[in-house]
Amino acid sequence: MPVALRYLALQLWQEGRLADAIGILRHVVMLAPGQAQPMAELASLLVATDRNVEALNYLASSLQLNPNQPAAWLTVATICVAAGDLSSAENAFRTTLELDPSSVEAITGLGLLHIRLVRFSEAVAHLEAAVNRGVNAPSVYACLGEAHFHTGDFKRALGPLRKAVEALPEEGAIARKFALAALVVTAIEYTVEDALRAYQAAAGQHAQNVESVLRTSFQVLCGYGYREAGIRVGAALIERFPGDAVIGYQLDALRGRAKGPAPSDVIAAGFDRYAETFEDHLTGVLGYDLPAQAYAVLADTGISYSRLLDLGCGTGLAGSSLHALGGFLIGVDVSQKMLEKAAVRGNYDRLVQGDAIQYLSDNDEYFDLVVALDLAGYIGPLAPLFAAVASRLTPGGLFIVSIESAACEECELRPSGRFVHNPDAMLALATSRFSVITKLSTTLRHEANNPVSGTLALFRLRP
Repeated sequence: MPVALRYLALQLWQEGRLADAIGILRHVVMLAPGQAQPMAELASLLVATDRNVEALNYLASSLQLNPNQPAAWLTVATICVAAGDLSSAENAFRTTLELDPSSVEAITGLGLLHIRLVRFSEAVAHLEAAVNRGVNAPSVYACLGEAHFHTGDFKRALGPLRKAVEALPEEGAIARKFALAALVVTAIEYTVEDALRAYQAAAGQHAQNVESVLRTSFQVLCGYGYREAGIRVGAALIERFPGDAVIGYQLDALRGRAKGPAPSDVIAAGFDRYAETFEDHLTGVLGYDLPAQAYAVLADTGISYSRLLDLGCGTGLAGSSLHALGGFLIGVDVSQKMLEKAAVRGNYDRLVQGDAIQYLSDNDEYFDLVVALDLAGYIGPLAPLFAAVASRLTPGGLFIVSIESAACEECELRPSGRFVHNPDAMLALATSRFSVITKLSTTLRHEANNPVSGTLALFRLRP
């Protein structure tokens, strides 16, 4: 009887009568609880009717009975992707491929997943394999081009992006990515004017204004180490917009002319411009998760704080975790537009626009925790920061700070316009007033598809 009912359910499924098929398969599973296949089939039907949680339960039971079911593992992966459980999704995709190396769906799924995980080299490998096995979907071509772009292989990005644009000519985002790749490739080899012509030809009706395009390409060229092309594009920007202090400072940094940190108004102008896309770029493309790392370090202390200060708070990415630690939370940042984004989150009791060190110097408030994540890159020498923090911490108060690590004497200005620091020099500086609680070597983010090494350190002010 269960066999006949199962075949009836499959026939109903084929006819599109999903509710009837589900009802019959439930009965089959009840009659034959030791059979894995009907459970997996019922799970697939439940997924088709948006009942993923119930489907996952049946899949777990089915795979416990028979783990050698590639189709079932693929369904698990699909459910986990939809639920945002990317780690489990990756494991399920990989298990699918171990059982069925020819599964184009699993290869494609892994490629798309690795883009979300900011692992672009792996995304390229899997999406190339999918295309080579016959996948001809415009979305896959678009993602493959995106992955090539983020690995810095701009020339190889052009081919798949072109195919995606040809298939989806009205998709402006794809057309603009294709055009940006064309601009960058041309700017590396030829003049800025040649690059702009290449951009216009590729973007067509989706073209953005010259200022926006040049700014984006300037950041791309700087980020991926094309110094000479970056200088050419930066010079073209300054020629068109001579009052742009942000580009002027970064261009000086590229040319080796800038020595000290950028003035606060220049940093503020840069982040005001960046505010709308800041979080998507930082967390989605650069893989930034420093607030979560800092929270883990602070939570390990078991301390509840009464007054907390978040220096360089930006859009408030650290606000929710700091708020969870308790107490009155103040955020300080030079960019008003970034603070407006932070205010929307509602985690800060007070937000203040201003320079971090100046704020510490001008106020007589005391804090038992001061946080400075991703701030040191805009400061240069750290002695003023440590002195200012020490002056505003309560006895035994904590200071957590991150730096981008490098083998330099104390600090060094990079062509990006950001400072890198020597971790040992920072520790030596700190020990005159602070005790070291934690020193963690970590990855701050990814740039040009490479991990950026950093140090996260927690200090306690000596009484």
